[in-house]
Amino acid sequence: MNIASKPLVFRFDCPWCGTKDVSFKSCAWCIASPVRYSDWFGECGHCYRGVVVSVPPNVRVEDAQDMYRTRDSSFGEVTIAPTLPSTGAPPHTPANVERFFEQGMANLSGQWDAAGAMFRKALDTALTAKFPDIKGSLAQRIQKAGDDGLLTSDMAEWAHEIRRLGNEAVHEDDPFSEGDARVLHSFTDLVLRYLFTLPGMMAVARAGAGEEADPSA
Repeated sequence: MNIASKPLVFRFDCPWCGTKDVSFKSCAWCIASPVRYSDWFGECGHCYRGVVVSVPPNVRVEDAQDMYRTRDSSFGEVTIAPTLPSTGAPPHTPANVERFFEQGMANLSGQWDAAGAMFRKALDTALTAKFPDIKGSLAQRIQKAGDDGLLTSDMAEWAHEIRRLGNEAVHEDDPFSEGDARVLHSFTDLVLRYLFTLPGMMAVARAGAGEEADPSA
């Protein structure tokens, strides 16, 4: 382990709190064998959790941050541990719904009220995209989809919880909590998988089965 005479500051996205382009302060590094990568130990300036940035031989950690953002591997791969969680919506989610979901994920770094509002918006937009003929308020549309069997009873209950918590994030005077924001994320993710991911996977599977069964193939 090598100790720097003065802290070195570099910038990456934090895998712990999700803060983008945050400063990490590093006082220690080591040379990793056998490829002679250098591992830099940094502390996030926002949540104070630690990360390890692995830098290719003959590359400065200050330059590695640009290589990481551009996915430039001409001198070797720059990695950060722990790995960054995905911020994308579940597969097969429509683009307009995905946009609101990703805004919710981006705000899970500490903007809990904004995250709650965006996850509720993602649900609202998802129901409009999936069931365009069902009209009314969000509560009425969830109820109608459940009554018609378009949502299971569990999914309808979760959707109502997303609506309720999302309303609190938008309208209540008290700050929204991290725990509630993360519950909203989990419920919204599950509902989107039910509405879009599972049907999308089935469509892909049916298309593949149809190609295999084609006698002319």
